[in-house]
Amino acid sequence: MTRIEGDGIFALLEIEEGRDAMGFWEKEREESANLSSRAPEASPESSEQESGLLQRFKRAVARTRQTLIERFQDLAQGKRAIDPALLEELEETLLATDMGPRTVMELLEKARVALDREALRDMGALKGFLQSELLALLRNALRSQSPLTEERLRRSDVRPYVILVVGVNGTGKTTTIGKLAYRLKRQGFSVLLCGADTFRAAATDQLEIWAERAGVPMIGQQPGAD
Repeated sequence: MTRIEGDGIFALLEIEEGRDAMGFWEKEREESANLSSRAPEASPESSEQESGLLQRFKRAVARTRQTLIERFQDLAQGKRAIDPALLEELEETLLATDMGPRTVMELLEKARVALDREALRDMGALKGFLQSELLALLRNALRSQSPLTEERLRRSDVRPYVILVVGVNGTGKTTTIGKLAYRLKRQGFSVLLCGADTFRAAATDQLEIWAERAGVPMIGQQPGAD
C-alpha cells in the first residue's frame, strides 16, 4: 500500500488548461460520451465534469481561500505591529482554514524568526510573507510528487497497488474515483473499488453507482461498520 505521510495531501497536480499531469483525463470525447451514456440520469456532479479539471480544482479551493482572506482581514483590524500574540491568533486562523498542523507550525516558526529579525513590521509585510511561503510550499510539493502515470503503475512492484482518495465533502472525490477506475480499466488494469467511508450517508451507494458505470467490481460495508 502506498503511504503518503505528512499533515495532509496537497492536491498538487501540474494542472494546465485542457491537460493534467496525471495523464489519465485527457479530453477524449469518445470515452466521455461512453461513460456519460451509461449514467442513469444527469446530476450536479456529472454536469460539473464538463467544466474541466482546472475549473473543478479552482472551485474546490475557493472556499478555503475565501475563508483565509476573511479571517486574515478580521485579524488585521486594529492591529498595527506584529507581536507573538498576533502570531498565536494567526495560528488559529490558519488551522481554521483546514491547513495541515505541520504546515502551520512550519509557517509560524519561520514567521517568528522573521519577527526576531524585524523583517515583519506590519500586516502588509506579514501578508506578503505568507503569500511567499505558501507559494514556495506548493512549488516544492509539485517538484517532489511524481505524477501517477500508466508507466509508473506498470513498473511498480507493489501488488495490489492501492490508491487512497481523501478530501473534504463536495470536492468531487466519488466522481474522480469513477473516472479513474474507468480509465484504468481501459488501460488493461484489473480494478477493484473499495468503499472506505461508512460514516457519510449514502457514500457507499454513490460509489456503487460509479462502479457500475465504469464496469468494475466494488466491495462495500454497511453504514457505521467501522
